[in-house]
Amino acid sequence: MAWDAKGRATLAPVAIQSPRGQELLAGVAPELRLKTAHVVGPDGVVHSGGDAVAVVGRLLRGGLPVTLVARLVPWLVRSGYGVIASNRVTVSKAVPTAAKRRADAELARRSAPGTTA
Repeated sequence: MAWDAKGRATLAPVAIQSPRGQELLAGVAPELRLKTAHVVGPDGVVHSGGDAVAVVGRLLRGGLPVTLVARLVPWLVRSGYGVIASNRVTVSKAVPTAAKRRADAELARRSAPGTTA
C-alpha cells in the first residue's frame, strides 16, 4: 500500500470476513480464506499467497521487476511467501509500531465507503 501511495494502482483492501470479502472470495473454500492473502485481479480471477505477488507487481508503478521474478521463479516466491505467512506473528514483532499505525490509517482510508483506491 505504501508503494502505491498516490493510489494509482487502485488497490482496495477488503477484510476477508466482510460481506464484500466473502463475495469476492466465494470461489475459495471457507477454511482456506484466512490462511493467506488474496488478490482479485482486474480480470476477476482470485490469486492467493505467493501467486498474488505477480498480480500486485503488475499493478504497481515500477513493479515490473517484482512481476518478472514472480513469473520466472514462482516456486521461490511461493516458498518465501509461505515462510513469512507461517511466521507472521514473529515477523509482525519486527515491524515498528509507528509503521503499523501508518498502515492501519492507510487501510482505513482506502477502505472507507466511497473510495476506490
